[in-house]
Amino acid sequence: NGEEFADVIVDLNSMILENEIRVTQDLDWLLNEWKTAHDAGLLEVKFWAAIGIPGTALGSVGMKVVGDFLYLINGAKLWKYDLVNGGWTTLLIHSSNLVAIDAIGSTVYVCSTSRVYEVDGSTLVDIGLFYHPSGVELKKIVAVGTKLYAIGAYDDVTHNASTVTSELSYYQSTDDTWYDTGGVNGYDGATDGTNLYVAGTDTGVSGRLRKWDGATWTNVGGTFPLTISAVHATATKVIIGVIEAGSDNKLYILNGGTWDVLGGGVNGYVRAIATYFDDVYVGGEFTDRGNHVAKYSGEQWWDMAGGTNGTVNLIQMYNDDVIVDGSFTQA
Repeated sequence: NGEEFADVIVDLNSMILENEIRVTQDLDWLLNEWKTAHDAGLLEVKFWAAIGIPGTALGSVGMKVVGDFLYLINGAKLWKYDLVNGGWTTLLIHSSNLVAIDAIGSTVYVCSTSRVYEVDGSTLVDIGLFYHPSGVELKKIVAVGTKLYAIGAYDDVTHNASTVTSELSYYQSTDDTWYDTGGVNGYDGATDGTNLYVAGTDTGVSGRLRKWDGATWTNVGGTFPLTISAVHATATKVIIGVIEAGSDNKLYILNGGTWDVLGGGVNGYVRAIATYFDDVYVGGEFTDRGNHVAKYSGEQWWDMAGGTNGTVNLIQMYNDDVIVDGSFTQA
């Protein structure tokens, strides 16, 4: 009858509801267990795999992942490594040493101490000659959108018979032209994808960090009276390594408008910083958080498969793989 049918429906709905509650509770439990295991590093298969070029001492000065390829500059050579199939290719050997590398989309750019080049297959196309009366020295190039910023010591840049007076300029790839930012010379830099961060000696204060939003320069975190050894930025965080003699605090993260020590710092110079989601990877000369390379995740430090037996100078991410280069022979 109708009442018995209604009772069956109610009982069935109750069973479905109870089952959904149990499934939800089980999913919550599984998620919590996964997070606990992840934070403890128990889900990761940790090992280092050598990809160095046999018979070649690397210790490179620049490294960049572009798509499924790793580009690396070592002295006057530009190398390319296939991250899917393996194998190194020598793209070119320049007449002078190369010092920095970056990319706009799939187009790779490199620089010597006085010139910036676009890599076209196995050829370098000159896109900027820099000058300084006391000796020009480009330190880094940083790509932000369609712009390539040149960081270093210089007074002007010449391209296509046109000279731009500038201490910090950018190359607009869409119109093949250099422009002045109104900034000053620097020695390191990074981008969060929108803004440019430059470390320099502005107004004689070593280690000041400034931000360029495409129109205006602003100080970041006030005057920082220490020499910055590495800069890394994402949409949510800015992290710097510093050279601070006599102290273990050599890694800082921007918190609001001030600098906080990240994870208690490390006991040696920080040379490279990278991130993957909320995980922070640090390379350098330290040995207390790991041998020259370590991960900071879940508010604690994690050893990375024993690290390396020498200084890590460069870090790049390829998906969730960590690629390092430096002055070491074993990892």
